[in-house]
Amino acid sequence: MTVITDNEAGQRLDRYLRKRYTGLSLGEIYKLIRKGIVKVNGKKSKEDYRLKAEDIVEIPDIEQEEKEAFFNVPYNIAVVYEDENIIIVDKPAGLLVHPDKSEKKHTLINQVLAYLYQKGEYDPKSLSTFTPALCHRLDRNTSGLIIIAKTYPALQTMTALIRQKRLRKFYLCLVEGKITKPGIIELRLQKDDEKNQVRVTKEGLTAVTNYLPIEVVNGYTLLEVEIVTGRTHQIRVHMASIGHPLAGDLKYGKKIDNQKFYKNYGLKRQFLHAYKLIVEAKETSLFYLDGKHFQSELPEDLKKTLLVLEKRNLV
Repeated sequence: MTVITDNEAGQRLDRYLRKRYTGLSLGEIYKLIRKGIVKVNGKKSKEDYRLKAEDIVEIPDIEQEEKEAFFNVPYNIAVVYEDENIIIVDKPAGLLVHPDKSEKKHTLINQVLAYLYQKGEYDPKSLSTFTPALCHRLDRNTSGLIIIAKTYPALQTMTALIRQKRLRKFYLCLVEGKITKPGIIELRLQKDDEKNQVRVTKEGLTAVTNYLPIEVVNGYTLLEVEIVTGRTHQIRVHMASIGHPLAGDLKYGKKIDNQKFYKNYGLKRQFLHAYKLIVEAKETSLFYLDGKHFQSELPEDLKKTLLVLEKRNLV
């Protein structure tokens, strides 16, 4: 049993439970609610119920290892910025942001929780503690900047900024072929959850990508890309759809081209890095971040690949 605090009020019941039980799938969370195993103020509730301060939530006794999956997780996070409300980290490629069926413990969010626990800023044994949460995501094999909210008000504000397109997200990517002019891609995207794959369809969700060429080198182009919308695999699908798939992208590129790229340059993932965030936060609780730019350098594997390409371009 837990009493909802002012810090936790306003959340949907399903989202509140998902933050508390990081080891459970969304389907398992819905099952707990649907069967009335989770109750609010002694009554069965719906998943979209908005929690209020002083609400009493009866929750099942999930095993401690599920609730505290971050315990004993070694953390080596690169903190780019931190204050009492948010933390911005530089995620390495190969690290999942959230647990899934293949990996429950060694994830970015668990590393962040372990880091904050060590600092004394997060106590999972306190039932009134808000569990810090990611404000947006990156694919496993994409590196770069991610914002984590330490408090629920900060999560609400950052989510609103993203929805209002006031958190600008920029990426560096290397694509096949020569691009010499900036452009905008506006193609609707639809996700196949079973295949974890996205395709362009007329029935899909609106997606807008802006791109700016930085350098053409040895048959490839380095681009700065800004995603106006934040759809799954958006950059990868959009660039492939105009005939310029990302170098090293096994899912949306051509197999023979990627094999050749790996043989020549040794890169084991797509060349994609979330390198810059610009916050527009006037008249919000995070007003002090307004106009701030946060930036991350290319990681070593991408730097090395680009350097080899540039050297071969001179031959």
